[in-house]
Amino acid sequence: MGVYKRNDKWEVRLQIRGRKYYRQVPEASNKAQAKLAEATIRREIYEARYGKEGEGVGAHDFADFAHRLYLPHKKDIVSPLTYAHDFNKVNVLCGYFKGKCLRDLSQITIEAFRRQLLTKPSHFSRPIKPATAKQYINTLSQVLEFAVENDMLRLNPCKKIKWARGSTISRRNRVMTANEEQRLMPLLEGETRAAVLLALNTGMRKVSILGLRTYDVDFMARTATFTKKGGSRQVAPLNQTALAVLRELTNHPTREGFLFHNRRGHNLSSSNGFFRKAARAADITDLHFHDLRHTFATRLRLHADAFTVRDLMGHTKVDTTDIYVTAQVDEMRRAVERLAPQAQAVEVKLEVSELVH
Repeated sequence: MGVYKRNDKWEVRLQIRGRKYYRQVPEASNKAQAKLAEATIRREIYEARYGKEGEGVGAHDFADFAHRLYLPHKKDIVSPLTYAHDFNKVNVLCGYFKGKCLRDLSQITIEAFRRQLLTKPSHFSRPIKPATAKQYINTLSQVLEFAVENDMLRLNPCKKIKWARGSTISRRNRVMTANEEQRLMPLLEGETRAAVLLALNTGMRKVSILGLRTYDVDFMARTATFTKKGGSRQVAPLNQTALAVLRELTNHPTREGFLFHNRRGHNLSSSNGFFRKAARAADITDLHFHDLRHTFATRLRLHADAFTVRDLMGHTKVDTTDIYVTAQVDEMRRAVERLAPQAQAVEVKLEVSELVH
């Protein structure tokens, strides 16, 4: 193996760890140039396939990579609440893929992990929904993509995972009624009440609300800039209610400038948190904090077109916004009642027509 001249053209033949490589070097005009090309090609092949440290690409232990490299990187770029969610998901992933290297995670092994999540998950009391399973696959994809970006893995196999059309869309469409809101609000206080009012008047997610800082609010422009799902930033217009809530919160920020002192989200999401306890005390069933975002979109749709609602919700497609908008019985009743005068007019015209004929 080495450099050879064939039909007046130089070519390089290499064998590295049992695998053969052949490559023509038409730009080489003599053996010295061909030998130089051989050294360059050998280095490129060696680094691309076996890593700069001499190990095979992807030889790092998955759990070690996720905890020692990925999570510290994630902690520096996301909010504490988002990091806590990622940390929990990474622990589940490390438990399932324990003892495996990065390169051991293939499309087949990842699809097996997905099937286990949907049928008999070992880390959950019952099978989880496809939308939740996709969140775990997305977290896994972020870990592997970080490995690819740092030359520790060649390809991200999660990109080959397919989902049935519409299977990962959450079908929950719970919306809080005006009567439920009247019963709930007197039972809320402090930061829990503030978070609920912001959710109902801005449509922000829990993680966006809890991540607000003093410099995010512009009282002159009546706007708040927050971090969306995925990490990008969005500007939200503020009505009088949201402005009043934020003015109160800015009077007592944390040392880091956060408006909310409790940013773990326990009081808003946990079954034992203040929000869920208040809902039970108000005799309101099956109400989650994220349902307030659905409530915001549904109420807003009565006063704005679909594209305005889409922009305020921070969506890229109107189809996504439609998932959040739920038609209310009272509004549907008012809509069909508008048909009554027209129907009566049609009956009168028919009667007159029959008399004429």
